[in-house]
Amino acid sequence: MRIRALTRFISQPDKGKVKEAISQLKSVSSPIEIWTRRIAFPPTKTDPLALLDLVDDNEVKFSLLHLTPNKLDGKTFHNVIKEFDNVYGSILLNHETDINIVVKEIINLEPDEASRVSVLINNDFLTTPYFPAGSANNVDGIGASLLYVESFMRGTVKQDLLTAEKEVKKISSEIGSEYLGLDPSLSPWMDDSVGRLIERRISRLFSPSNLYTVRNLNSIIERYSKLIKSIGFKEVMLPLGEDSLLMKRVKEGRLGLYHFVMFSQVCVAGVDMIPIKSDMNLMRSLLLDLIALHKVKKRPIGARVIPVSDINKHEVIHINGFGDIPIVTKIL
Repeated sequence: MRIRALTRFISQPDKGKVKEAISQLKSVSSPIEIWTRRIAFPPTKTDPLALLDLVDDNEVKFSLLHLTPNKLDGKTFHNVIKEFDNVYGSILLNHETDINIVVKEIINLEPDEASRVSVLINNDFLTTPYFPAGSANNVDGIGASLLYVESFMRGTVKQDLLTAEKEVKKISSEIGSEYLGLDPSLSPWMDDSVGRLIERRISRLFSPSNLYTVRNLNSIIERYSKLIKSIGFKEVMLPLGEDSLLMKRVKEGRLGLYHFVMFSQVCVAGVDMIPIKSDMNLMRSLLLDLIALHKVKKRPIGARVIPVSDINKHEVIHINGFGDIPIVTKIL
């Protein structure tokens, strides 16, 4: 088990508060490995470009921009994050009438930029350590997420969640910040593969009963979430570009775009870190379906799509921080 993201949430950021938070995060040591240290900003109310003055440390990741569609101009995110590979953000989408402006914003991003922008399909912004979606939505304090696929493999989920909470509470106390909670979502990182966990429990992706398996994993998360202070998504995550087994199955032709849409029925991030053709109609249709799923599930859904202009020239696309990700050309 590792702490995937130790995150300081700041609801009213200024230069002094951000500098203090950076110093606090960098000073923390822990017997549990801390993979990344992050600062989450609140929903954006000021000029987005003005916020860049607060980003002055490349060892910390910043979830800086959190905008509603009426604040987009088609290149808002591109103009802000193009110079900084540690700046992230989200777009809140809760109605189909806003889809066109959201799609235009995403299509105008370079692939590396798109890997740091998510569309959060929900009624409000979300307090979670998971970037790009995570924001300090009117809260201040410390939260964390975990890399703990092995805990599910070994059957130590309960023990490891309690151990992690005890440690993050200790860190919060040491730096004088309120403990907000853990997001117990199950997420992969390459060979720490959620896809492999699914296949170990049932059969090769994608096959009948895969959705049932993911739902069972969510039930485990739900059960043990009640033993800790939990925040955020609290579900299985299946980001293509972060899971080596998922990428292998895409290359084999076993997984297409709408398999990931199907997974969104039972997990928060089914359409995540997926390179597809840069096409307005395709992306619009995709978001329409995800909005429909959100209305049925009544839970937040995160989508992170990587637009690729010329899918005929390459089978993979290289994304900084992730490596080569297969382009998903199979739709159904």
